[in-house]
Amino acid sequence: MKTLKLVILLGFLFVLSVSYTNCGPAFESSFIQKAEEDLGSGGAVSVSNKVESRVEQIFTKNCASCHNSEIKFAGIENITDLAALKMSGMANAVVASINSGRMPPAGHLSISDKHIINNWLKGLTSFEVNDSHSCVQVAAKVRKGNSNELWLLSKSEFNNVISETLKITVADIQKLPDPFVNHGFQKNRESAVVDDFVFSEHSRLAEVIANQFTANINNVKKVLVCDNISENSLSKACVDKFIKQTVGRLHRKSLSSSDIDKYYKIYQLSSDFDKPVLKGLGKVVYSALLSPHFLYKKSIHSGLSNLDHNYVIAEDLAFHIYRSIPDDQLMIAAERGELTDNNARKGHIIRMLNTDKGQEFFKKYIADYFQMYYLESYKPNTSLSQEVKDDYMLEFNKFVEQVMSGDSRLSSLLSSSQTSPSRSVASLAYGLNGNNDGDLISHNPSERAGLLTLPGFILTTSTLVRNAPGSITRGVFVREKLLCHEMGTPPAVDEQLELEDTPENKVLNARERFEKSHLVKKDCKSCHSLIDPIGFGLSYFNDFGKLELMDPVTNGPVDKSGFVQYTENSNFSFSDATDLSRKLASSVDVSNCFAKKTFEYLQGQEFASHNLCSVQKFQKEFKDSGGNIFALVVSILNEPLRYSLD
Repeated sequence: MKTLKLVILLGFLFVLSVSYTNCGPAFESSFIQKAEEDLGSGGAVSVSNKVESRVEQIFTKNCASCHNSEIKFAGIENITDLAALKMSGMANAVVASINSGRMPPAGHLSISDKHIINNWLKGLTSFEVNDSHSCVQVAAKVRKGNSNELWLLSKSEFNNVISETLKITVADIQKLPDPFVNHGFQKNRESAVVDDFVFSEHSRLAEVIANQFTANINNVKKVLVCDNISENSLSKACVDKFIKQTVGRLHRKSLSSSDIDKYYKIYQLSSDFDKPVLKGLGKVVYSALLSPHFLYKKSIHSGLSNLDHNYVIAEDLAFHIYRSIPDDQLMIAAERGELTDNNARKGHIIRMLNTDKGQEFFKKYIADYFQMYYLESYKPNTSLSQEVKDDYMLEFNKFVEQVMSGDSRLSSLLSSSQTSPSRSVASLAYGLNGNNDGDLISHNPSERAGLLTLPGFILTTSTLVRNAPGSITRGVFVREKLLCHEMGTPPAVDEQLELEDTPENKVLNARERFEKSHLVKKDCKSCHSLIDPIGFGLSYFNDFGKLELMDPVTNGPVDKSGFVQYTENSNFSFSDATDLSRKLASSVDVSNCFAKKTFEYLQGQEFASHNLCSVQKFQKEFKDSGGNIFALVVSILNEPLRYSLD
């Protein structure tokens, strides 16, 4: 017992000796505010008594199409009535949405316009615009303020690092608590917070992993190439090699001679035990797993040495593309200091994206984008077996793989009519009762076009999986994920949406009932006038994605039409889901939104005003490339500002 306490104490002291300083999560808002306030300092041109007039112009141009007496989006009937906006208390919420980049959805305001609006909110009677400050400088200020930002490994990343470094599979990793779970769009800075429960679970798991790894000397031989490895004897050179290789991979960095010496002292604590080699290496692994260097991913900051800077870049690229540790080629490039060179780094990004793991990245990213995690987390039952559920995911992934191995274009994701369904999906969704099992087939282009009509997407947005009508979940998806129009949280009025059981209402079909209930209620109309006309065009499928072209109430053809309104460039009507998909595929608004969402995914955080220049650059590049997703990811991951120490 005394020896165990000594080991834990020494391990704890060692963790402290190699841990980071100032590990608390950084909060972006104060830095954004400070950076934007700095825009008005020095050498500015002052224009007095015109703030309100200018704010009215900005709101009229960018906001009034939704916040008017007809739509009343978010309960705002006239956003240009500035006095009423302040008196109602809504002004603070409006400005906060603008500052965060959530509004306006069709296109973000310039930094100077945001500065004017913030001055109006503060009651200032003049505004200052300083053209000498670029938004690139603002981004640099914010990033410098966030130099201590840390990210926890996600559950999948945790699992991948262990399996690739120690060559073992540890079932207990799946028991990690929720803070270790994220999937792209759900990542946030709060994920860096570790409470007592999370820490105790991690400590327990570290012991489980160390014990499992050292349960058999053959596990050691899988990761360590050295002469005369046995349970009772291992040369110091071999122990040092194990520490340098294994701990270095767990920590995604090169260990100094001092670090290796510290771990060797921990290894020596087991010299008097039975099977001292296994016991000693177990303690080395346990101590390495307790270090913040294992548990957290690092960020770029000005205090990094050139070598550490390269290792952080390698880690960043590896976790984004591989969701695991850097490969040997990337580590060699980091050791040589090559990753701070834009061209060398771009070459590695392209190489990594073209590997099998790189292709898995694209499948994971598009699956996250189209919210397939709802289906992944759905518990199979009599309605949907695990095997069938897996088949739906398999067809989705094959579709993405087919597009990415082809032209890699967003338009193909949204309009291709070729899929590779398994036998169960072919039967349930397409009505094909043959021997088709994963073969590539071409559907009728008037019935299927792209991911919005793919059975997997229909299923993940169905009542079966989401416990909400598909017309609503799909309409919200198009608004939020393809047009970047944040709909907000709906009011708790669902119980009021049921129509009275009158003879007049009994003859209404589902679409007519929703239109009558949603569009006559003030609390519902502002949002559902934007959602429903899109969602009903995607609602003539059953839960499993099969076309249902006859209306069960009217016994006539189902109404597949709809329209998109209140966008900057994409207001149109459509005849059916395939027409909707193809028009969205050619929309500049969808192109811009996809580029913005991809930036958010790879940044691991929501868009903020200091990202404006970068996002606009990526949007232009994405449009100019014809919507090439591969090129977009390369460009975002290789952005010089992302890795700059200045």
